Amino acid sequence: MTAFEEILEQYREDFFGKLPVELFDKLQIWLSLRLEYYEISKKEQSLCIFDGGDADLLKRFFLAKAVRGLSPRSLTLYHKNLERFQNGIRKHLADVTSDDVRLYLERHGSEK
Repeated sequence: MTAFEEILEQYREDFFGKLPVELFDKLQIWLSLRLEYYEISKKEQSLCIFDGGDADLLKRFFLAKAVRGLSPRSLTLYHKNLERFQNGIRKHLADVTSDDVRLYLERHGSEK
């Protein structure tokens, strides 16, 4: 069942007996025509428990950068950018894909 069909089913259940069948049918046709070019999907509502795994990854990343001789200023810029990235994607860093990075850069790349 599509998300649209689920919405219509829920509407039918909520207004059963309160709305004439003919009116519901017209509404269904009207919505189908209006929403034909849209994708409707359920919004993810699950909770993500932050396990601190990202802290370890970041610690190792910054240690490696420091060993390579990056300046404190560069490390600070890396830290700020990674923090913004992490807040923007809301995923564990271990789960980040190249598509996540591309999408983030597309949306936020021009921000200073």
